[in-house]
Amino acid sequence: MIKEIYRNIGYLYFPKDIDSITQKNEYVQTSEYKRLLELTLYFLNNNNLDEVLKMTREILDFDFKDISMLNWQDRCFTLEYAELEENKLYRTIVYMSIINPVYYVQVFENEINLETKMWKTSPVKVKLLENEKCKDNVFKVSQLLESKFFYTKFPSHLINEKIDDLTFQDIRKGDFTFFNLFFKNENI
Repeated sequence: MIKEIYRNIGYLYFPKDIDSITQKNEYVQTSEYKRLLELTLYFLNNNNLDEVLKMTREILDFDFKDISMLNWQDRCFTLEYAELEENKLYRTIVYMSIINPVYYVQVFENEINLETKMWKTSPVKVKLLENEKCKDNVFKVSQLLESKFFYTKFPSHLINEKIDDLTFQDIRKGDFTFFNLFFKNENI
């Protein structure tokens, strides 16, 4: 049921069965694409993220950095909180959709050479159950987004599920996921 609701929201912003690569001229003329463009421009010009950043500093004592790319037509605000423990860098990334009030959180870990300040390993996703500190941070962020901003956590079991009849920018038909719909063009 929820999957169909999310899919139908996608059909409001992404034209169904029109390929963004091979039918680009037709794609950019659709009402769905124009609606997405208007929404993105609205949030780009009226950045309401200051309140979220202020509350995360005051309530959680986290200093999130805004790494959003709305000018690249991302469908979310992207916040990053980085924390160094010994030689491990933990990055908590929060994606807050502008299409629908849903969010998703990921935590990455990689080793750092403390002398050169260079990465020793590439970032890998942290399994929250294996790291209490990360789990606690994500819980605090989730509580804030849900109680103060009325966002809902996007279901993990749907995040990588494909929507076969939608495309966007360089995402081919059959590769477009719910993460692409609500957040970014990346594969997670």
